[in-house]
Amino acid sequence: MKLFWAIVLALIVAAAATLVVTARSGANASRPSAAREESVSHEPEAAVPTEVAGAPPPGTAPIQPDATMAGAPAPPTAPAMEPMPTPVLGAAVPTPAAGPVAAAEPAAAPLVDPLATGPVRLPRVLGDYEVLASPVEYKDGALHMDGGKFVVKGAGTREDPLRVPWELLVACEEEFDPASNKVAIPARVAVLHGRFVRLDGYVAFPLMSPKPDELLAMLNQWDGCCIGVPPTPYDAVEVKLRKPATGDDRFAVAGAVTGVFRVLPYVVKNKQVSWLVGLYVMEDADLATRQFGTTGQHTGQGS
Repeated sequence: MKLFWAIVLALIVAAAATLVVTARSGANASRPSAAREESVSHEPEAAVPTEVAGAPPPGTAPIQPDATMAGAPAPPTAPAMEPMPTPVLGAAVPTPAAGPVAAAEPAAAPLVDPLATGPVRLPRVLGDYEVLASPVEYKDGALHMDGGKFVVKGAGTREDPLRVPWELLVACEEEFDPASNKVAIPARVAVLHGRFVRLDGYVAFPLMSPKPDELLAMLNQWDGCCIGVPPTPYDAVEVKLRKPATGDDRFAVAGAVTGVFRVLPYVVKNKQVSWLVGLYVMEDADLATRQFGTTGQHTGQGS
């Protein structure tokens, strides 16, 4: 009987051992795949790109943020454009000028004002010299000076210049002669300063100048060298023309010059004596070679 239970016990133990071996072999068969899965899931992080939160998957276009999403900033809006003016049919379209656009120049103001009726104001000084006080009156379209000794017609403008006789200019020597210590400019000469004046007389151009724009207007004829009477500071005027003389005017020996008259004493001084080199100048002048001899002497009457 003991033998029978020993055999049964042996069979039970053998069956249990068989089950244990079978379970272990099954577990070993499934263990390599699990190891492979574990090795794949535990590779270094650098080998697999880390996904950024919210980034689109690779190969897909980026998703634009929606302005309606909570917390998302609104996209900038373009500035509002002003409506274009409606073109007018038939209107002329201005064409831009080529090159830089120059600023519009103001209209040139007249150089001097015309004389007004009544007493004429005189400059107090001209250069370094005082002006003698003497009454000068403008009436009936003419200047009246030295108690009526000199009457000069005109308004002192380019259109109506003062027609000055040479005797008035030459008489300046009576009051202004630096060599004789006379250093006051008479009122009858000072009143002409800065006004348009016309002088009829002889003229001389610089030699060897094809287009002369300067000349010497004189009381007496002089060729610049040997023929005639050499001028003095009182009976000659240095003239600057507005435009050079051309054609036959270059060979003129007489004519009428009209321009802005200036009294500019040019005095050379040394320890012993002072002498006058130049006195009268005319600027912005015109030359008319066919009007010579039409102006009177003392009264300034003529054309």
